[in-house]
Amino acid sequence: MPDETWDSSICLWMGSKWEVLIDLWTEGEGRSDLALKAEVEESETNYLVTVEMVYVP
Repeated sequence: MPDETWDSSICLWMGSKWEVLIDLWTEGEGRSDLALKAEVEESETNYLVTVEMVYVP
């Protein structure tokens, strides 16, 4: 994803995890109508990403 993705995406710290809402892009068309909603948690050795949904906002 291009760096400009973060200009319109949202990341909120919820005390023990991140809630993220990220605009998705395609290689040919640029920013799409789709968004990804997920939770990101840190473990001792890596990150756990739980995709909650991909949808058209």
